[in-house]
Amino acid sequence: PQRVFDLADAGAVDAALADVTAVLHCAGPFARTAKPMADGCLRNGVHYLDITGEIQVFEALAARHDEARAAGVMLLPGAGFDVVPTDCLAAHLARRLPSATHLTLAFQGLGGISRGTATTMIEQMGQGSGGMVRRNEVLTPVPSAWKTREFDFGRGPRMAMTIPWGDVSTAFHSTGIPNI
Repeated sequence: PQRVFDLADAGAVDAALADVTAVLHCAGPFARTAKPMADGCLRNGVHYLDITGEIQVFEALAARHDEARAAGVMLLPGAGFDVVPTDCLAAHLARRLPSATHLTLAFQGLGGISRGTATTMIEQMGQGSGGMVRRNEVLTPVPSAWKTREFDFGRGPRMAMTIPWGDVSTAFHSTGIPNI
């Protein structure tokens, strides 16, 4: 079942979470909505999952690991398409090559983007946030599309560009590779 409530109203959040054990949070942009939902989940002992692909959300929720563990709550951002396949591949590669110090991921999209993703992209462009890379374990801002490179996804070479994808955060946590 779905529930709709005002995340700005802690009482409404608590009432909506009173009889559930887990939430799949699908209301983005998650940079605005993840914190109040995660706060409610922590207050109410409810496990939290979302479908974000936003680096800042992955990092913010990872920073709350100890708080979540103490509350007996799982905070699991990115349970949708955005990072799951690439993060699984990155973890597999790290197991096969544990001495890796650099990771480059490339993928080809299958279609359009959701309204929430479009809104997030527009907001990030308006903030001039550009992209991110991880250098020596530290998230580092870079300009949008700051690198291009050719990849062959099975039908010949295609140009690709860097994007601020969540893997810059998640692949580090999954692999320990310091440069992504």
